[in-house]
Amino acid sequence: VARVRWAAILGGLGRQRLVAATTLQAGTGPASAPAAAKFASSGSSNDRVGPQSFGTQKHSHENYEEQIRDLVEERQELFGFTDDEENAWSRIATNPGEAHSPVFLETVETARKQKDAPETDAFQSGAPKRSRSQQTLTHLTDDGCSVQMVHVGSKEVTSRTARASTCVEFPPDVWNHLTGGKDGATDLVGKKGPILTTAKLAGIMGAKQTSNLIPLCHPLPLEQVQLHICMDNSRRRAIIECECKTTHKTGVEMEALMGASVAALTVYDMVKALSHKITITETKLMSKTGGKRDLSEGASSR
Repeated sequence: VARVRWAAILGGLGRQRLVAATTLQAGTGPASAPAAAKFASSGSSNDRVGPQSFGTQKHSHENYEEQIRDLVEERQELFGFTDDEENAWSRIATNPGEAHSPVFLETVETARKQKDAPETDAFQSGAPKRSRSQQTLTHLTDDGCSVQMVHVGSKEVTSRTARASTCVEFPPDVWNHLTGGKDGATDLVGKKGPILTTAKLAGIMGAKQTSNLIPLCHPLPLEQVQLHICMDNSRRRAIIECECKTTHKTGVEMEALMGASVAALTVYDMVKALSHKITITETKLMSKTGGKRDLSEGASSR
């Protein structure tokens, strides 16, 4: 703040002297008398502008212009100028009394704060600035330039559960071939064997391999993994749900999502000989408990 006020005084005095000198040179209007008083104050930047006689000054108009240029160059070298400051200085030419008004000083201080706002280490090192959303991503380092496995050593060990689901949708001809057009099928059989049973086993195996496939996931001792596959005849799809449980310091959301996804991929692999138009959709986390933010089906986790 002190630097801003000093800059304002330097800039204000320099502009006042220039205005006064220009007015005197033109010799016009009633502004000549007060301008002469300001023009006469040619001392250091600490001198007060007072009603001194113009005749007591020994410098010519050219000398004053040179002094003002030196003053402006020195101030610009020390502090720099912003666009808002330039606009503030220009207003003094039409209203010299505004030079040290509260409004003027407030304008200068605001411009200076915006220009001299502290820069982060990441910005000074050339790293990109982090957005608001990035600041909440725990898998990013503090500077936002690298990834990390989250430190969970200080977290409390709790009983945690998570449930995820996904859907496998079949073309009409494939669905009819597998189910025979009947509802309530407990398993589907293809050339490779029982489709749903194989998918359940694959989902359990996938959940146990989550930390090996997702780089920043913690390896967790899973206490239970359950796979449920429901056949929806009205929409020709298989709805797969995977539920995982553990007692640990971090959640099992990724394990549940991984189990459901691998089971769906296995169904695709078992049936792709009939069609490649099978689609996997709506993979989502349905619920989680035991962590900092619980999620129930149909509710937000925020």
